[in-house]
Amino acid sequence: MRIFVIVGLLLLSAGAFAAGMDDALLMAQRNCVGISGELSDLKKMAGIGAAVSGVGVATGGVALGVGIAKANVDERLEQLKQEVIELSKSAQNIPVYSIDVDWAGFDDAIAVLDVGGQVSAQNNAEIDKLEKKSKTLGNVRTGMLGASTVTNIVGAVVANESKVKGDLQEQINACLSSVKVLEREYNQARISRSVSEEQLAYVKHVITECGEWQMVDMSVVNSGARGAVVSSGVAAGAGAVGTVTSAMANSDSVRDGDDKKEKNLNTVSNVMAGGATVASVAATVFNVKQMNSVKKIVSVADNCEGAF
Repeated sequence: MRIFVIVGLLLLSAGAFAAGMDDALLMAQRNCVGISGELSDLKKMAGIGAAVSGVGVATGGVALGVGIAKANVDERLEQLKQEVIELSKSAQNIPVYSIDVDWAGFDDAIAVLDVGGQVSAQNNAEIDKLEKKSKTLGNVRTGMLGASTVTNIVGAVVANESKVKGDLQEQINACLSSVKVLEREYNQARISRSVSEEQLAYVKHVITECGEWQMVDMSVVNSGARGAVVSSGVAAGAGAVGTVTSAMANSDSVRDGDDKKEKNLNTVSNVMAGGATVASVAATVFNVKQMNSVKKIVSVADNCEGAF
């Protein structure tokens, strides 16, 4: 009779171990399945952020290139204007001949006036052409800086949204906790031999794959997001300043008024375009780094869920 009681208790104990492992497996499945979907959305956001930052690099680069081209045009304009001024001074120095002047000398004077007039007319025509080109380049630079500013503002918002939120981290922690409980039940069931080898192998696979979560550092994702937010913010700020200074430098009141102020404003605009471009490049690097980190983490989530 005592033997039957002992055997019965062992059977009941084995059944309890099996039920305990089944319950632990079910709880692990509830807590671990679904993380992959959340991370996929995070990966998409990081990808969007990288694309947006890339546009910021392009628009900032165009603004800088156009600004440099405008500086070269403005330098040529200044040179031509000085030539016109010098020609005007030379014309004022031509002697005035009396009526009984030597005709050969008079012809020379007329020839000088004629050549000077032709050169002056050519210079004035080129000045008009370059003024229009400088104005157009200035408008393009302003537009590109404005586009860079808007793009980087969007990039900062997207990067901020691509951080790992508290509920996702909590779900990962819950998954890990469930896996630890499952591992305890697995060890007890393995000792008691209360389940088949196939069942033990299945549970062991789940424990191995989902246990990889303890090797994942989610802070890497957020550090990439923070870097992208800061870099995009810097790029947006530089772009905004550059947009304002570029518009001021290209206004008729400044172009027709203070040459020194125009030159200074153009210089600031080009510097800001360069700063916005560099900051956009940094934001892109952070976004790509974040995206690669998320990809690795997604593979852990996929393998964990696939084990079930």
